[in-house]
Amino acid sequence: MSMAYKRSDILSHLAIIQHHIPQAMSVTTDVVGNVVAQSQNSLTIQRTTGAKNLRLDLTPHAMHEGRSIDRLVASTSLSKAAAEEIYWAGRELFKLNPRGSWCATNTDAPTKDFATADIVPDLHHYVRECMARLGSMLPAADLMKVDTSTKQGPDGRARKRQWIRFTKGDQYELTAIDTASISAHVADGFVPRPSEFLQANQLRMAAWAKQLEVGTDDLPEILHLAGFAAVQLGFEEVALQRG
Repeated sequence: MSMAYKRSDILSHLAIIQHHIPQAMSVTTDVVGNVVAQSQNSLTIQRTTGAKNLRLDLTPHAMHEGRSIDRLVASTSLSKAAAEEIYWAGRELFKLNPRGSWCATNTDAPTKDFATADIVPDLHHYVRECMARLGSMLPAADLMKVDTSTKQGPDGRARKRQWIRFTKGDQYELTAIDTASISAHVADGFVPRPSEFLQANQLRMAAWAKQLEVGTDDLPEILHLAGFAAVQLGFEEVALQRG
């Protein structure tokens, strides 16, 4: 059964958050904490400046709701009404994708000269093989899209950030992943060393695999290839299925 959701629904909820927090760079939904005893549905809003991330507890409970809204008001200059709108936009995003991360800003970097593999002259055979392999491993997805923005670091320098989305057709999205998290998940997928993050990373990978309709064992390689295309090669799109 497909877990795809409409991209337009995601955009409508992100627009609410960005309206109230114009500096919002990314929005991430996740399940955090001790999965067995004290798990927590969460929303994290990262801003384009060096400001501390905003975190909301989205766990559906009246006590959590009021506390999360009050904390958001206390940590920002937002009104309670605005904080409530952000909270409920987060709840709706979580329903659509409880393990998603999206670029929330429109300040994307300029389009590159070689935005896709198709327009690179004399594409290296290794790159061609990797892109073909990625497509063969993802029969449920048609396209990999990469969204890019920049974050101002403490030293004043702008640092590029990227997010990957796997899509189906023109309207639907399967998965949304922050490339900053890829290396840790690839490592824990291929060589799972004991750590405080191992269980959370494995559960996140299992969720992504389900969204992409692939086996969990294949997910580390998929992430590795996707990160290679987006981060190392700088592709903005990868066509996964060839007619």
